[in-house]
Amino acid sequence: MRRTLGPENQRAEALGREGGVNKGKGGSPHISDPSSGSMVTTAIVGAGALVGFLCFNWPPATIFLGDSGSLPIGFLVGALALEASAKKAAGLTIGIPIVLLCVPIFDTAMAIVRRKLNGRGISQGDREHIHHVLRDRGLSPAQTLLSICLMCAVTAAAGLAATVFNNDWIALAICAALLVTLVGGRVFGY
Repeated sequence: MRRTLGPENQRAEALGREGGVNKGKGGSPHISDPSSGSMVTTAIVGAGALVGFLCFNWPPATIFLGDSGSLPIGFLVGALALEASAKKAAGLTIGIPIVLLCVPIFDTAMAIVRRKLNGRGISQGDREHIHHVLRDRGLSPAQTLLSICLMCAVTAAAGLAATVFNNDWIALAICAALLVTLVGGRVFGY
């Protein structure tokens, strides 16, 4: 049995189809709907804002992001990564987001392990994070920033390669090789 729509609903439904926006159960466009383009737009706007911020945060920094800036950005990156990977039918849907975020995740994990092994609380600060270790090895602030950017670029290239070749294991192998290299070079402070 076909449902009959009133004139207002027919017009709204037609506008929704014509506009290329696939509406979810609640009637609003879903961010992960490829036809709406909102996920791509959100990612581009976020990247543009971060590039603009980087101009002022380049050493010597004149402004800093802080927790109230970095936490929402981390949430946005995680949400976009999960939304993008949720569209895959393969088994390792979470592989690419983990690879993209592996450098900060591993730095945080190593800080927790390092602090527990040294008998300190995990929330206690130290100077053993990756950027401190690189600075202590004689790199300038700009060189340290570029080194970490290079590591993140390697993981981004690994994620892109995995997407192009439709094989998450490529990204996981490249990520593991990067992390083994960093641990072997004692860059994570332990």
